[in-house]
Amino acid sequence: MLSLKPPPRPNSSPRYGQLGVARVLTDSWSLRASAIFQHLSNGGATHPNSGLDALGFTLGVSRSF
Repeated sequence: MLSLKPPPRPNSSPRYGQLGVARVLTDSWSLRASAIFQHLSNGGATHPNSGLDALGFTLGVSRSF
């Protein structure tokens, strides 16, 4: 039996997640901190597919006026 279906398309979209907190100091100032995880993959185009994992941190100060 001959199948004419195309091969499945690999899923190469990046995966990421972020978790953070914010603390209001005054009416106009606040602090922010977060951790970010990101995974980039070649979608199974090669074997083994180790991909690339990155972990980052951010710190910020915000002023509203």
